[in-house]
Amino acid sequence: MKARISQSILVLKNLTAFLPLMLLSIFLVSCQANVSGVLGSHSSDQNSNNGDNGDNNSGGDTQDPNEANAGLIGPGAKDYRGLEATLTAVTGIPRTKYSAIKDYIDQNESSLPMSKYLSALSSTQILATFNLATKYCEFIVDRSDERERFFKGSSFENLPPPNQSLSNDTQKLKLIDFYLGQFWGPGVLATQKQQAETDMMALLNQTLEGQDLNSSNTTKTVLYAACSGILGSGGTALD
Repeated sequence: MKARISQSILVLKNLTAFLPLMLLSIFLVSCQANVSGVLGSHSSDQNSNNGDNGDNNSGGDTQDPNEANAGLIGPGAKDYRGLEATLTAVTGIPRTKYSAIKDYIDQNESSLPMSKYLSALSSTQILATFNLATKYCEFIVDRSDERERFFKGSSFENLPPPNQSLSNDTQKLKLIDFYLGQFWGPGVLATQKQQAETDMMALLNQTLEGQDLNSSNTTKTVLYAACSGILGSGGTALD
């Protein structure tokens, strides 16, 4: 328990220092992305279900008819229902499976995105989206059954220590690309993927600095940090 608390503090420290750059760069990169695969299928479902009737607008905001008539330029933001559907699809974890996820959504619904318009997306909603993503990542990394399912067939399934699995940029990039493939799908352009890889490589290096490279607990910390950084980014939150 003490080890898990110290790992969480380390990840939080690194993510807090890195978050403004990471969120800005990855969100802006993702705004131009045409994310396909599993993300695209859920975007289509949400768009067809939402329409222009504002059913998802439980916060009481009214939709600007001029904006509705004009349509969107580029991708739109997912409302919290679309976000929830995407997180379930890419992680394989329904919101109802674990109370920590369900409780976070129920308690922070008003802070999560309510509108599908990028102009309505606030910094509070971006951070709430990121925090929700970390809840899913906790179960992907901490629960052995979820970890083995999610990482099945990859070199991280059995938590090899960093000196075996994260000792060079090639191995780190393998982890980053695994997450990008799982969470963003195959439709991200090369330039967008490259920017995300650069940002995440910096986060991984910062997370590994000064840590025990012979310990699988350090690997768990890195897996959690990378998962949170990518799952909580615009590639997940935008249609």
